[in-house]
Amino acid sequence: MNITNIKPKNLPKGLMPYIKALIADVVFAQY
Repeated sequence: MNITNIKPKNLPKGLMPYIKALIADVVFAQY
């Protein structure tokens, strides 16, 4: 999964909390 491919501006505002949580899970999983 490439986080740089995610463009928050192109996503509905309702999905932002989910996307942020998903990215956080991916980032923490790498460490």
